[in-house]
Amino acid sequence: MRRKLSSLLIVITGLLVGTAGIAHAGGWAVVTLDPLAASPVEGQPLSVGFTILQHGVTPYTTANASITVTDAAGRTERFVAKPEGAPGHHIAQVTFAGAGVHRWEVQPDWFAPQPLGEINVAPATVAAPSSDATASATTTTTTTTTTSEPFALALRITLALALALALGVVIAEVVLTRRRATT
Repeated sequence: MRRKLSSLLIVITGLLVGTAGIAHAGGWAVVTLDPLAASPVEGQPLSVGFTILQHGVTPYTTANASITVTDAAGRTERFVAKPEGAPGHHIAQVTFAGAGVHRWEVQPDWFAPQPLGEINVAPATVAAPSSDATASATTTTTTTTTTSEPFALALRITLALALALALGVVIAEVVLTRRRATT
């Protein structure tokens, strides 16, 4: 009986740990921002394109991507992106409410948000300079790879359950062994 319980413990633990690995797979993506076509000016819509690659390789197209912009005062605004063009490519029409430095990030569906750095927005009264030089000079773009928190949490929970189950099997084995010894 003892060997059966030990074997069962090993099989159950292996299954739980293996399942955790499968559930954890696919939990990250890389977002790459397209070069900006123009410099951002407060109150004027700006077309912002980006590509989502799951695992940095597979194009990921979704209707649930967005860009979030936070101004210096901490006000946040969200702009929904729509799939357009090549697989994994999305475009959002972003309108910055005020001039100055803004932080922005892409929320690529259920993946972790991808910070895009800071962007300088010109006042509406100032004409936007040429797009190529200004767009690259005013935008800090990063490509970030992160693991989605829900999947990291699922992995921790699964491992905790596997350990709890293993402990339960060991306790059951000890109890059965003591019962057999007293009879």
